[in-house]
Amino acid sequence: MRRLATLLIAVTALFLQIAAAGVQETRRDRGDFRDRGDFQEREEIRQTYQIAPGASVEIFNINGPLEIETVSGNTAEIYVERTARTKADLEYHKIIIENTPSTFKLYSAQDDENGNRVTVRHRAVLKLPRPSSLKVHNINGTARVGDVDGPISLGNINGRLQVGVANDFAELSNINGSTDMTIAQLGARGIQMRNMNGSINLRFLSDVNADLEVHSFNGSVDSSLPNMSIQKTGRSEFRGQIGSGGIPITGTHVNGAISIRRGSDTAK
Repeated sequence: MRRLATLLIAVTALFLQIAAAGVQETRRDRGDFRDRGDFQEREEIRQTYQIAPGASVEIFNINGPLEIETVSGNTAEIYVERTARTKADLEYHKIIIENTPSTFKLYSAQDDENGNRVTVRHRAVLKLPRPSSLKVHNINGTARVGDVDGPISLGNINGRLQVGVANDFAELSNINGSTDMTIAQLGARGIQMRNMNGSINLRFLSDVNADLEVHSFNGSVDSSLPNMSIQKTGRSEFRGQIGSGGIPITGTHVNGAISIRRGSDTAK
């Protein structure tokens, strides 16, 4: 009997080991282990460029966080870290930089069908001369942007968005995180926002006359501006006026609180 019991215990243990191994392989096949610290292969890019005065800047298709510090002068300093599971994977989604007299572009390559099965992560830290205009799109992570002299277009950002000091026109779309932006001088086209999933904090450094209109809005509006009036026009809509009105500030499909304040004030 003892021998039979011992044999049964051994067979049961072996069966459990085989079953566990099978479950582990099944999980690997489903990709359950893809985010468990297995991005060990690493590549760094460190480069400098001379950017023409008045050039526009475009950054897109970054699978990770982005930080842009704007500086004086014409020298750009680029640092990008790429990580992947294998060295072979690093052959995909490489960083491409294009520098022309009118435009500076930085983006990752969109590869063929094989590349679509490969994940390469990025972390980009850039020091750039103040651009005359800035476009940042398709960022899978937080995005921090410094001061910009001209219009900005920021979209498809999966994380928090922070903008230093903006001038002129601002277009914000498909932001999945809170948005913080300081405006020095608002241009005639104002601010356009759509598909914003997170709180929005706008701070004005100078007097502004603007008309606000937000549709499909799920949140509240708070302001410390003494010359701003707010009127709710529907269950998910509101209108407001700053000063004598005029410049449009519009939003559609906004899911989060909106705070409008002076530059020296902080949200409660």
